[in-house]
Amino acid sequence: MSVALIGGGASCAAARDFVRSSLAETGWHGDVEAAVLLTSELVANASRHAGGRCQLCLSIDGPRLRIEATDRNTRAPVLRRPSVEDESGRGLLLVDVLSKEWGVQQRDGDGKTVWFELSA
Repeated sequence: MSVALIGGGASCAAARDFVRSSLAETGWHGDVEAAVLLTSELVANASRHAGGRCQLCLSIDGPRLRIEATDRNTRAPVLRRPSVEDESGRGLLLVDVLSKEWGVQQRDGDGKTVWFELSA
């Protein structure tokens, strides 16, 4: 399942709705709220750092859920360890802590895909 997002503030809300409805439709029994939160972080990063547009893909293989956000920016995201005073920089830290696994796949000079996996 996939959806194209055009960027801006509405993209995060559309991404959250897409994940919630897709997971309800498939009957996946994992932590839906974690999937929604982490998806929102990936889409927010694409919006902030890659011009907004991204393709969001969701796939389920048994208990494994994989969500991918593909954008046109070739720069890989950086996992930061922000201080308590920092106002941003926690998105990938949440992905790192809450997901089973995550990573970045470059797309031959045509952007990148940032993904995470959760298990039911």
